[in-house]
Amino acid sequence: DIKMCADKIDKLSKDAEVMGREVASTEPELEKATAALETSVKAARVLEKKIHAIEDEVYAEFSKSVGVKNIREYEENNLATLQRGAEERAKFAQQKA
Repeated sequence: DIKMCADKIDKLSKDAEVMGREVASTEPELEKATAALETSVKAARVLEKKIHAIEDEVYAEFSKSVGVKNIREYEENNLATLQRGAEERAKFAQQKA
């Protein structure tokens, strides 16, 4: 009984060592992937800022005429209003049916 337990402990220890080596070997890959992801996220943010700047320039006159800071603010407000209206119409149609 003690021998079986000792053998089992020995096997589990060896398994743990193997798993530890596998984890250690994959850590550099994980670090590279994480760094690549961070680089991509930064690049996406830079592009998003450029897009916003271009949108702001293109829609500057319109934004000023409707009294919003930029087109994104207008879209957020307008889309929310449109969505509420669509939801109300759907509720009414459902009640009517």
